[in-house]
Amino acid sequence: MARFLPRVRRPVAVFFVSVFVLLAAFVAGIGALHYEFFLAGTGVDAMRSVVEVYDYGALPAADRAAVDAAIAGERFVYASVEPVPGYGAVGLGEQIGVVRDGTTYVFARQLFFDATAPLGLLSLSLGVLGAALFVYAVRLDMTSRR
Repeated sequence: MARFLPRVRRPVAVFFVSVFVLLAAFVAGIGALHYEFFLAGTGVDAMRSVVEVYDYGALPAADRAAVDAAIAGERFVYASVEPVPGYGAVGLGEQIGVVRDGTTYVFARQLFFDATAPLGLLSLSLGVLGAALFVYAVRLDMTSRR
């Protein structure tokens, strides 16, 4: 592509391609955001950063099943926020409490970048490619000024 452009415009063209590829990496990275739900601890000591406390009996059946499985040691990863137990938006490090049979269980509900997901791998690959194109554009610009 840059071979057919005049020598002065090559760095500019490569620079804009690198910006486009980096923007595509960002967009693909948004698709690699997932939600995680797991048991973080039990008791009052674990409740330092708890946002809300729910009664186990008041939770919907799907949330109760997820809470039971998380207490048993299972970790859940969701592609969207709807099935994550609890209510409202999920933050980067939010914790909720669930009172069940007199014991308070603290669960982490968090948003994270899943680098092993297909869109995560695509995002990382595009980011490396965009950074390499940017370095190449700077190098072309420096050598064209000699």
